[in-house]
Amino acid sequence: MLQRARDSHAQKSLNTGIEWSDTPRLTKTGTILMKTAFRIEETADETGNVVFRLEGELDLLAAPEFKERLTGALSAAPALVIDMQGLDFVDSAGMGLLCSALKRMQSAGKDCQFVNAHGQPLKLMQISGLAASGRRPQR
Repeated sequence: MLQRARDSHAQKSLNTGIEWSDTPRLTKTGTILMKTAFRIEETADETGNVVFRLEGELDLLAAPEFKERLTGALSAAPALVIDMQGLDFVDSAGMGLLCSALKRMQSAGKDCQFVNAHGQPLKLMQISGLAASGRRPQR
């Protein structure tokens, strides 16, 4: 049953995120890493604000993909909304990206909002002060 759920998830996220994998990957330092489930959905609302809906785990393995997508959106978007409803876990690499996105948007005079955070991601955002830093985009 679990394998079927993983196969289904991998098919749905084929072009939008990191797929489930049971195959370990060895890093240069000899650490064994497993790919995690992560999915990004990028849309624009009616005013052109970029909305990222994140699902799964925003960790060291998912960070490069999210960074690439963020970089493309930061310059063009009048405002950024990061919906964390489906996000279950954020590590330091993920927090670094969220902080960087906020800082870059604010330095450009643009708004950035983090919405629907819960569980571990919310606690991490509260401890770091990031939860209070995001501003609501003007519509």
